[in-house]
Amino acid sequence: MISSFKYSKKMIISFLAIVIIIGAGMSLNTIKGTVPNKTVTMHGIDVADFSDDKILVGAAHNVFVGKVEKITGNEKLDEYTPQTQFDVKVLENIKGNLNGDVTVCQVGGYDREIFIPF
Repeated sequence: MISSFKYSKKMIISFLAIVIIIGAGMSLNTIKGTVPNKTVTMHGIDVADFSDDKILVGAAHNVFVGKVEKITGNEKLDEYTPQTQFDVKVLENIKGNLNGDVTVCQVGGYDREIFIPF
């Protein structure tokens, strides 16, 4: 009877050791800081129906025909949104009075060589 008690005690100690090892491994993985993937969904809110050209032109300060000369910059508006700047030569004014070259900023562009459209 005494030998079977020792055998049961060894089994219990072994079982507890396995549980402790598994628990420690799971805790270590959590402490390591496995970060889940972030998904960001952005939705624009329009104050008007900008699919109507008259409304779009009416809301704009300047409307012009231009030629993109070059990309002059790329910066981040926030953690997820890049913005690309272009040097544009004004060819014709439709609304407003712009002359020469202007900088046009467009949301979207490259962030660490990954293209992010908007």
